[in-house]
Amino acid sequence: MFIKLALVLIPLTQLVSADYCNRYGQKKELYAKYEPAYGGYRSYVSCKNTDDNGCFLNVKDPYEGIVGQQCHTQEVKPGDSTTNYTCENGDAINDFYDRAQKSGWKCVRIAE
Repeated sequence: MFIKLALVLIPLTQLVSADYCNRYGQKKELYAKYEPAYGGYRSYVSCKNTDDNGCFLNVKDPYEGIVGQQCHTQEVKPGDSTTNYTCENGDAINDFYDRAQKSGWKCVRIAE
């Protein structure tokens, strides 16, 4: 009797203690770019709201509640899952990357 109870409780505790993986959600992506007007290196940041296991992350817009940001959104069509940003300078794209990471996005920075 005790063994049967233990065999039932062990998987139950593993299920409860495991990290919750939200596999149901809407795929979203952020893409920011900075292209210098007179030569120099272009920089890009690409972010997604899923982790390596395909679990959706609870994220918010990196500029939510911020006034005076130096990366601005381009027009987004209804139903589009990608939000594009254009940044004014190299420091702005670095700030965008930091804010997105702190907001929970999984980001990659690329410089050419």
